[in-house]
Amino acid sequence: MTANERSAFTNANDPRQTRVFSSQVLHHQTGYVKDRRIVLCHATEKSRLTLTCATDHSLETACPYAHEVSYSEDFGQVAFTIDVQPDCPIHLTKYIVYHTSQTASAKELCGRAEWTMDRIVNQGFQELLASQEQYLDDFWRRSDVQVRDVREDRTKRSTVEIQQAIRFNLFHILQASARAEDAGVPAKGLTGQAYEGHYFWDTEIYVLPFLTYTSPRIAKNLLTFRYKMLPQARARAKQLGHRGAMFPWRTISGEEASAYYAAGTAQYHINADIMYALRKYVQATGDEAFLRECGAEMLAETARLWLDLGF
Repeated sequence: MTANERSAFTNANDPRQTRVFSSQVLHHQTGYVKDRRIVLCHATEKSRLTLTCATDHSLETACPYAHEVSYSEDFGQVAFTIDVQPDCPIHLTKYIVYHTSQTASAKELCGRAEWTMDRIVNQGFQELLASQEQYLDDFWRRSDVQVRDVREDRTKRSTVEIQQAIRFNLFHILQASARAEDAGVPAKGLTGQAYEGHYFWDTEIYVLPFLTYTSPRIAKNLLTFRYKMLPQARARAKQLGHRGAMFPWRTISGEEASAYYAAGTAQYHINADIMYALRKYVQATGDEAFLRECGAEMLAETARLWLDLGF
């Protein structure tokens, strides 16, 4: 393949690139207003994942003011009009809450968002700030990698630059994995739209070993997420003429989401990647209960597929 051919493939036909959706992805389910609070609920087109977003506002000032609320199916706004006075401070706090679910109704999910909003508004911003500072302090205490005495003649980078780069990447892992509960870690994390938010083998090979030693609860969540995919993995193996289970190369809900047939049907290594992560997690944590309850079944089903392939 020539350089021009490689460039054309990368720019036009690269299956990793984000597709442009021809229709609306999120569909309105319900929405309403309560004073300065707006609650909107949407669901995805095919997987029916439901998302509720609630916003609320606290305005502290002695200046005269009024507010007007407007919203539609896909938009919400609270506009304040304030008669600003000299030496009269204005303090506006905006709270935003997100809740997602694969099973809850729109009404139930909106209720959950409102309960969370009531709690945080009553706590106030300073308590939220203090809890976030404690969370981050704890993350850096158990996760930081410190660099000292780098030989710049070899690396062409100073100690400070290398230290900053490592911490920058650690922060991205924190952002992408912090709420990995019934979800995985997308290949681009929260930094870009490429790969369309899909989960790949990158999670088990690159991210999960780090989390196993620094945030084992999150590592366990990610392995549990894979365990919950077993029904779809079994169906995928059967579809390809195999016994056992074949985990998807790229996915959101557990089903193979790759539109690139050659890759989506050839990525058998994903099974080995997940089992590698399982073994490392159990060895590092001693969590044999998880091995018995979830891991053993994954091991057996992936082994059946390898035996079927003649390994």
